[in-house]
Amino acid sequence: MEPTDTTPREPGSGPLVIDPGAVPATPWRNGAGVTRELWVSAGSAPDTPDWRLSLAELTADAPFSPFPGLDRIFLPLAGDMSLTIGDRVVEAVAYQPIRFGGEDAVSAEVRAPGRALNLMVRRGVLLGDLRVRPSDGGSQPSSAPASARVAALVRFDGFTVEVLLTREAAA
Repeated sequence: MEPTDTTPREPGSGPLVIDPGAVPATPWRNGAGVTRELWVSAGSAPDTPDWRLSLAELTADAPFSPFPGLDRIFLPLAGDMSLTIGDRVVEAVAYQPIRFGGEDAVSAEVRAPGRALNLMVRRGVLLGDLRVRPSDGGSQPSSAPASARVAALVRFDGFTVEVLLTREAAA
C-alpha cells in the first residue's frame, strides 16, 4: 500500500494517495453540515483556493455554501439524495458526478444520510474531473487525456476516485 500524504502539492508532481479517515471533520461554511478537507491549494487569489477536494457528510436537507468563481463537481458516494441547482432537480446517483458553478444556488434533499466527494477548481485557472474505477486495479491511474494529470487517488468502499487537474491555457 502506498503511503498517505495530505500535503498540498501542484498538479503533475505524481498522484497523491489520500486517506479520508485520517482527516478530521470540520463544520461547513454555512453551519449546515460537516466536511473533511482532503486537499487544498494555497490559491492564486486571497482567501480562495485554486482547487479544493473535500468529503461532505450529508445527514439532512441543507443549502450548499456559495463559492463564486469556482467550478464544482459533486460525486455522491453513499446515501439517497437529490440536488436542486437553480430550478433544476438532479437525482444523485452513486459515483456519477454532478457539475455546477460555485455561484449557483444549490440545495440537497437528503432522504437517507450519505456522503459525497466535492472537487472545486478556480474557473480560468484549472479544469478538474473525477473518474471512478474499481480499487482492484491497483494504484496505477487509468489513462487520462494528454493535457490532464491524475493528481490524487482517493479510495472508498472498493472504488478508487482519480482526481484530474489541468492548467487552463492562457488566453
